[in-house]
Amino acid sequence: MSYLNLRAYKKEIIPHIKPVSGETFGAELLVNASLKNYKIKEITYNPPPRRTKPKIGGTTKANIKILTATLRLLKIVCIAINNIITPRFY
Repeated sequence: MSYLNLRAYKKEIIPHIKPVSGETFGAELLVNASLKNYKIKEITYNPPPRRTKPKIGGTTKANIKILTATLRLLKIVCIAINNIITPRFY
């Protein structure tokens, strides 16, 4: 069984439910919607079975490719952050 922690609300409902705290925003919306007698439904999703031979992470060669791509991306991000922190004046 798969679990997806995704909640959807109609935009007309949100002004009627006024959340107060930040970190418990999702739970607060759910409880306030229930207290105001809004419909709450659960939709189950059964994903298709996983592949027997996945394209990613199945072999050492694939893992090395993933690692090098991650390192390249990390290098680009570090360069971008460095340029933001220390702007160059020309």
